[in-house]
Amino acid sequence: MKRLALTSAVAAVALATSSGAFGGVAVLGVAHNDDLPALRAAYWFSVLRTIPSLRAAEIRVGSTSPARDSRVRYLSRVTTAHHTLSVFTDPLLVQIDPTTERPYEWQFAAANVGPALDISSGSASVVVGTIDSGAADIPDLAGKVDSRWTVSAKGKVSRDSRGNDYLGHGSAVASLIAANGFGMRGFGGAAHLIAVRVPELNDVAVAIALMKLDALHVRIVNLSFGSAAPEGPLVLDAIHKAQADGMLLVAAAGNSYTAVSHPAADLQRASGLESAGLAVGASDTDGKLSFFSNSGENLSLVAPGSMSGPCSGVLVAAPVNDEFVGGCYPMWSNDGAWYSYVSGTSFAAPEVAGIAALIWAARPTLKNYQVADIIKQSARRASGWTPSLGCGTLDAGAALALAVSRTGAEWASTSPGNASCSATG
Repeated sequence: MKRLALTSAVAAVALATSSGAFGGVAVLGVAHNDDLPALRAAYWFSVLRTIPSLRAAEIRVGSTSPARDSRVRYLSRVTTAHHTLSVFTDPLLVQIDPTTERPYEWQFAAANVGPALDISSGSASVVVGTIDSGAADIPDLAGKVDSRWTVSAKGKVSRDSRGNDYLGHGSAVASLIAANGFGMRGFGGAAHLIAVRVPELNDVAVAIALMKLDALHVRIVNLSFGSAAPEGPLVLDAIHKAQADGMLLVAAAGNSYTAVSHPAADLQRASGLESAGLAVGASDTDGKLSFFSNSGENLSLVAPGSMSGPCSGVLVAAPVNDEFVGGCYPMWSNDGAWYSYVSGTSFAAPEVAGIAALIWAARPTLKNYQVADIIKQSARRASGWTPSLGCGTLDAGAALALAVSRTGAEWASTSPGNASCSATG
């Protein structure tokens, strides 16, 4: 088992054995989950399990005496007096990947999703739509996909009962939004999905797919595709109609380290001003802009989309598909389901879409621009909007706390304006 370096500001009052040596099983709370690997060089402990949603780990303490460290909140002996806690125990949330020394689903803690789900567990009545390569019938999406549709290149819409995902990309996106906890947990909690498979992402097919989701009263749609070329009038009309009908569109900023691609750039006004959509870039484990992520004046915020270096990324569930993961990203089976690490803004955007679903479950009367503003205002940042991070990095817990800080009636009385994330919310 890998050993992990941890230390504590209160170690002197905890875990002394009868012989005076420091040892035993303990629970260690840290300021940030990402601090754990950085502390390894000083003190060694066996990690029994992690509890990312509580920023804690259960450990077996070694013989080395820990020193005080500001990155650690507490070190506490495990006793027999247990209390019921809101702890997420989905296998890949708590299991440590020995290669990375982080939980497999590290993005969950990095975006502070645990506290968000404590405030709002989501609702099956809040449906998120995807326009992608489909949503396969995989264990992590069982019971979560309300319907599947296919739009041909010529715009013909048909019901898809097979759960076909010819690529795997759409299933990966869907798992980040609504995975049911079989192996991983989606950011949207109890939210459900409607998946529209578009084999050829031309203007006609994309516009008709969006209008189909609008007709089905889908509140949030994730768009994990784009290009440098501006959208044609047909797609722009579809975007504007969907937004006017109250839909929140969340789109990937792109992976070419240039300006935000379209349609994401069409959703966010410059400098983080109020918008009815979100353009999402990718961040790494340190909360910095991923090396490949697009950015610039139309960036809304960033969310976990890469880990460290090539061939690493965020955890997704997907069908076995060599074309999707290629020879680069690792893919493995767990209890009959398949998982992989993948990187890209395609996988940052659905994390934000999932948090939007939690917000709407908690405050169903909010307008689309209010949900977008809550996510931007609550993002972690050192200052206001910047072209490299937009409004900052996704903080799901802070977003839900902001959403419930006002009643539905108080939010209803809020008038549209031109506020940006430079404001304080």
